[in-house]
Amino acid sequence: MNRRYISVPAVTITAALAFMVCSCTGGPTPEPASAPAPDSGSEILPGGYTAIDPADPVIEPARTALLALLNDLGNPAAQVVLDQAATQVVAGLNVRFAGSVSGAGTLYAVVYQGFDGSAEVSELTVGGSLVYPPE
Repeated sequence: MNRRYISVPAVTITAALAFMVCSCTGGPTPEPASAPAPDSGSEILPGGYTAIDPADPVIEPARTALLALLNDLGNPAAQVVLDQAATQVVAGLNVRFAGSVSGAGTLYAVVYQGFDGSAEVSELTVGGSLVYPPE
């Protein structure tokens, strides 16, 4: 009589035993407690943008960099109204601004603000046209 044996790797047996032991040690795993709702009333989306007051001192370096670039482009700060701002935590902050420039229309900007206080405009659109970076 010719018998054939199939060898089952020890890893498969070990994994099956571990699964059986773990599944027999008690009831279902309890759900983790939910995080408390933020006090600001705005929903925090991990990895997303969170609204912030455009005049908030936390984003002063970003606001200063944006207004300096607009001034260099011939739009003094007196002509700029920043209506909205939002931040996104990256390796620093991405600060998104929305507003208007007198005589030029809507303004949309993204400014990177480092944790060291440095800030650099990444994108600036005025009146629907990309102004910075130059194409």
